[in-house]
Amino acid sequence: MLPAEFSLVIFSLLILVATVWFCRNQKQDWLGVGLALSLLAPTWCVWTFEGTRIDTTAVIAVVLLILYCFHSGANIFSGLGLCDVAMVALVVWQCVVDFRYEGVSWWVPARAYGEWGVPYFAGRLAMIRRGAVPSLAPWFVGVTITITVLAVVESITGCNVWDTVITPIDDSVTRPLGRRYDLLYRATGPVRHPIFLGIVFGLLSPWAVSLCGRSSGSWRRWGWVGFAAVVIGVLSTVSRGPILGLLIGSLAWMSVSSRKACYAIAVLCILVGAVVYARWDSVMQTIDYGIESSQRGKIVTVDGQAEVFTGTNNRLFVWRVYGPLVLQGGAFGYGSEATSTFPPEIPGLPSDEKSRQRLGIVDNSFVLIGLRLGLVGLAIFIVLILLALWESVRWMETADTLLAEGASLYFKTAFCSILSVSLVLVTVYFEWDFSFWFLFHLGTVGGLVSARKLSLRGRLTE
Repeated sequence: MLPAEFSLVIFSLLILVATVWFCRNQKQDWLGVGLALSLLAPTWCVWTFEGTRIDTTAVIAVVLLILYCFHSGANIFSGLGLCDVAMVALVVWQCVVDFRYEGVSWWVPARAYGEWGVPYFAGRLAMIRRGAVPSLAPWFVGVTITITVLAVVESITGCNVWDTVITPIDDSVTRPLGRRYDLLYRATGPVRHPIFLGIVFGLLSPWAVSLCGRSSGSWRRWGWVGFAAVVIGVLSTVSRGPILGLLIGSLAWMSVSSRKACYAIAVLCILVGAVVYARWDSVMQTIDYGIESSQRGKIVTVDGQAEVFTGTNNRLFVWRVYGPLVLQGGAFGYGSEATSTFPPEIPGLPSDEKSRQRLGIVDNSFVLIGLRLGLVGLAIFIVLILLALWESVRWMETADTLLAEGASLYFKTAFCSILSVSLVLVTVYFEWDFSFWFLFHLGTVGGLVSARKLSLRGRLTE
């Protein structure tokens, strides 16, 4: 098998060559197609620089963004919207925070733009043209189907094709190996953990659904196959969070499709919330039923009290342990270096060493970002998500009129997937394996909004 660094170079070159070859007459598609193909590269093929891991997707995004400046550079600052402003604010704020804690250096803004700006603006610039959705959707759907097939094989056999054929998965993330519920292995695909894979599948759903409304019957069938692949792919991870996210996304779809359904679902959520509150202990036991873990049943100290550690309780302990520390961190938080390890190197953690280690993983993306970038950074991140949701709902009925066929369905499904994934983020830390694609899809919404503005001004390219 190949070393991880060598695999990174090989994958990057192959994807770049394939992208240019397939899209040699459509340079505007380079960015989207190249990133779609990069989903097939394992995320553990990395090069580490200044403590930051750079994978194939990051390399592809940077190279194609540079090329974009040459063949479509005039679009870069066209039709800027509120989502774009929020992203710029987030990049700038991380620079402010890290300058405060690490000192002034060129690496701080490079890292901030690479972690936040590159994925977002790659998604935005890939969509600033009229035919972006119908042109790119088949590529993303094709990649989704490919990953799903291999994920199903892994779920049945326990054999990860990327790990077996290309290069072994690193140990930066603890990977579950046994069968869950004595039924299936938990597929990880080209990422390091089943939850990460489930989130990526959820984010790919807008591409498949956008094809389901096409006038061409062949494209509609391809879209339905892609959507089925998304559902099967999420189920192959056997991960509770992504499966719940799939349910939430479905309810969100029904809510934005029918006002009556919206009211009915609101009442249902209130009733379910009341039952969960009344039968809290029973619900927690049911959720953890059949879940095996080497740490399950261990005793940890939280707020000076002895508590039983389980996978579900751990998500709740995060709020109790780290929530107050986010407030103590104030506007600036603790910076990137202090929060780059688990447990983070911040004051206020449990004094008991075993408890500190067991509670060290901050399994909540919002809490982790709050620790890293403070209350201001967390607020900007939440505002960015809310703006993307608002723009998606605002234009999902009329996008086809000004843009190409499928844009309205893309907006509608993007709202559902971003909402559901945002809720799943409460149960998992913000890892690059999926955070790139979350930010990328926020960027696609920003790009479609910009394309709509340019279309109204008569300045939009095909």
